Amino acid sequence: MSQLSRLAKILSDANIDISHLVALTEYLEDENVVAMLETASFEDLDPALLDRLMPLLDRQSKGAILEKVMEGKMDYTAIRTLLPYADDHMIAQIESGVLEGAFPAEVLDIVREYQEQQVLEALKK
Repeated sequence: MSQLSRLAKILSDANIDISHLVALTEYLEDENVVAMLETASFEDLDPALLDRLMPLLDRQSKGAILEKVMEGKMDYTAIRTLLPYADDHMIAQIESGVLEGAFPAEVLDIVREYQEQQVLEALKK
């Protein structure tokens, strides 16, 4: 067990969750990921890495990712990873982006599926 995992366990006992940091660290220690990062650019950023980074990003950083998607520098499917960390304002931006032609119509399907999932999860509680 790594030192970070031990720290995560201690903090978890105090209701402090750093599991996202532990997951990112474990991901970055993988030999295949290290090799991929040596030649990677922002445009071909691995979706699995983005998934692990997202919980650690501030609002401005998430906005920068959305901007890269709008510019076509990232695939629009990255929105699926962004949505759980987006606020209502960002979701409205995404929907407006579809109406203005910055995103394909399929993005609305991604948003709708995400919102339906959120409603179902809320009903389970």
